[in-house]
Amino acid sequence: MPRPNLGKVPVKLTVKKEILEAAREYIPNLSQFFEDKLLEVLKWVNHPLAASPTWTRRDLNPGPPPCEGGALPLSYEPFSLPLNPYGQRYKYFGQF
Repeated sequence: MPRPNLGKVPVKLTVKKEILEAAREYIPNLSQFFEDKLLEVLKWVNHPLAASPTWTRRDLNPGPPPCEGGALPLSYEPFSLPLNPYGQRYKYFGQF
């Protein structure tokens, strides 16, 4: 079954055989690696294709802004750890 195109085009590169074989040991998906490296170069030259996406909408569940004071921080009751049979506090929660 052929792989989906996803808007990509084939590229022919000429690389030394021993370099290609050594790289495949560490980088199984050379196509993705090459694409990532091209995007790094485009980011370096500030190309619009490499710009990171920006949010155009607000959060789906926004809380009130801090200036309104509607969102109070969570408060927890203080507690103490139980004592072990020797009268010492347990160090870790998993030892109850």
